[in-house]
Parts: sequence; C-alpha cells; structure tokens
Amino acid sequence: MKKERADKVHIAGWVTPMPMQKEGGKDFCNQHQYDLIAGCGIRDMYAIFERSAVEIDGKNACERALEYASKAGVGYYVWDDEIARLLLESDERTVKEYVKKYEKFSAYRGVLLKDEPNVEQLAWVKQARDKWNEYFPDKDCYTNLFPSHVERSLAKLEEGDTWEETYVKAYLKDGAQRLSYDLYPLLIEDDGSISQQKEFLHDLEFCAEAAKEAGVPMWVFIQSLSYSKWHRHPDEAALRWQIMSAFAYGAKGIQHFCYWPPTEDAILTVKEGFVTRDGEPTSVYEAAKKIHQEIFAFEKDYTQYDYVGVMPIRGSQPVGKNFTYDLLQQPMQSHDKILGVEATQDTLVGALQNEGGRDAFFIVNYCDPYYHQKDEVTLKLNGVNKMDVYVRGEKRRLVSDDGTFTFTIEAGDGIFAMLTED
Repeated sequence: MKKERADKVHIAGWVTPMPMQKEGGKDFCNQHQYDLIAGCGIRDMYAIFERSAVEIDGKNACERALEYASKAGVGYYVWDDEIARLLLESDERTVKEYVKKYEKFSAYRGVLLKDEPNVEQLAWVKQARDKWNEYFPDKDCYTNLFPSHVERSLAKLEEGDTWEETYVKAYLKDGAQRLSYDLYPLLIEDDGSISQQKEFLHDLEFCAEAAKEAGVPMWVFIQSLSYSKWHRHPDEAALRWQIMSAFAYGAKGIQHFCYWPPTEDAILTVKEGFVTRDGEPTSVYEAAKKIHQEIFAFEKDYTQYDYVGVMPIRGSQPVGKNFTYDLLQQPMQSHDKILGVEATQDTLVGALQNEGGRDAFFIVNYCDPYYHQKDEVTLKLNGVNKMDVYVRGEKRRLVSDDGTFTFTIEAGDGIFAMLTED
C-alpha cells in the first residue's frame, strides 16, 4: 500500500522548555511556553530533558508537556527510555499498556527512539523499530543519525567501514520511516575567519540520493544557535541559507537545534536559542517565525515535488570562500529544461519533479550568509517561457518571450520556481 504523501513540511524543535530537574528548581514546562512554540510556527517538539526531570502531581514531565502541547496545537515526540527497553524485552500487551498514558493526548506523535546511534546500535534500533511499527502503525518511531564527519570511534566505524554504506544505508534497510541526520555547517575558526563544514553539501547530496532510493523523506537539522566557540550564532540570513539549501535537495523536514538552549558542559558553550534560559523569545525566534510563515505559503506545492539533482553554479563575482563544493560526488551537470545559468554568487539550482513529470527548481543564493551579498541569477530555459515562482512566500506568474528569467536573490535566500505550460 502506497504511503500518502504529506502536504506539509515537518518543522520541529530540539529541546523542549526545560522541566524541573530537581526539587525546588525552575520549571518552564507550562502552557505559556508551549503557546510560544506554536506562535513561531514550530509544529512538533522532541522531548529531551524530560528523561531527567522530577515528577509533579504524579505526572512525569512527558505527560505534563503533552498536556500543554495538546492545548497549544503542537506535536510532541516522547523520549522515554523505558519504551525502548520494553520493545526489546517484553511483549506487545506490556508495551501497549505502558504507552497508554501518552496516547490520550492529541499532541502525541510517537517516540524518539534514539539520537545518533552508532553502528553497533543499529541492530537493536531496527529490532525496536520493527516492533513499534507492528504495534503502532499510525505513530512515529523517530531516530536521528550522525553526520559523515563524526569521529569514527564515536560511530564505531571499523577499518573498511563507510558512513555511507555501513551506517546510513544500513539504517535505511527494511522499515525506516525517514532519513534524519544532523550537521551544523556555519563555522568560525580560532583566528576569527569564516568557514563552513566542508561535508555540508556532501551529506545533503548523499542523504537525498539514499532517501530517494529508499522511498522515504529526508529531514535535516538546522543550526539555530551557537553551541561551541567554533559554531556561529545564526541571524535570519544564516537560517535561510541552511533551510533553502535543504529544500534544493528535496528535504521534507527541517528541525531546529535548538529551540530551548540545552545545558552547558565542558564541551557545549551554548548561546540562547529561540528563547533565553528564562524562556524569553530572541531574534532567532522572530527570524524563524518569519521564515516558517513563508514556508506555509508554498509547502502545499513544494511537497508534491521530489529531488532529482542539484547543479552547483560558481559565481562570477563570488564573495568569501566556499568550502563545500569539492566533496560533491554526483553534481548535476545539465538538465534538459536548462540552456544556461549565470550567477554573481555561488548558487544551487535544485532540480525537482512531481509525479506528473512537471519540473521545478529551487534556486539558492549559496554565498556564505555572513557576507550578506545579493545574488543576481539569470536562468535560460529550453522551450519554457512561463513559471510560477514563490519569493518569500508570495506567488507570482513570470513570463518571458525567449525563456530567459532574471532574479535577485537576497542573502541566504531561495526561490521556488515551477515550470508551467498553461
């Protein structure tokens, strides 16, 4: 039976409002905070620190969060380690009995089974996932994967193993509901120079191809805060650059790392996320809210298209260094609808196609958003002189007698262009 195609982009946040971690501590798991989440356009949240929170009035933190999320209209993924244990060690009746306390809430989307499993853990992840899919076919069983630049020892990759085959494709085999992974690309070096994680496009490309082969959607994480001295804190252009790049590769979900700033330790030096540690909205909250509203405007059309390939264009007047093109394994060299592309900045031309064979392009100003450069793009099409274009959430019909279209794309931004003959 063919799975119904979603007509909305999955927009989610990592780290829910912080529940009380010890008696007498602060508790931000409340209705106001979940109303704020709904207000910025995030549709789903992943439980994180609920696992270590104290019970209040006989309810664990996931139950309390589900109550508030349900009233706010926000979806919620439960992370309860007991569920994984029961899936592996107990029977269907016991698992279903345990999960009942969550099922009564409308916000309940399913479970967060495991974040960043290593190769050795993939076997039990699959075993638990298969049982979950059998017991709860209408609820999600979510797992998120490492990016390719993970330390091999952390991912348990042995000599001869590859992230691509041993890890990603092994995970996707038989029953995965999607491919989700995290990579945070916007870097700043010790000397203050600007760079990007060089594997950023490599991972987007490989995961887009692997998800397409497996017939599942790709969800990607967005660097929505600075969590180390080497990761830049994003502004609106930086959020756009990541999100639009993901759309060029056909992503059907974006996930913000993080909504609530996670706790700091020796490694993490976290700045505020969508909100401060006291739950006050920040500039990231406002920027993301704006972008999400624009996504809502075009998502019904966009989600009907799937990834075909991406043409990486070198700009004629590029500003800054691009560290990511060189690792691409199979960049699209040509497209039968494109005679030529010219751009002042490095540009991604993502080729998409719907089930009826209609072509579309997601065109992204790929200049590092740090420089806030506009991109002048000229697209020369073959036998096409009309397109419906979304620019910052506004749809317009463009017509060109000779099939030449010119766009000015703001820093980090992208445009979604659907070719049409009517």
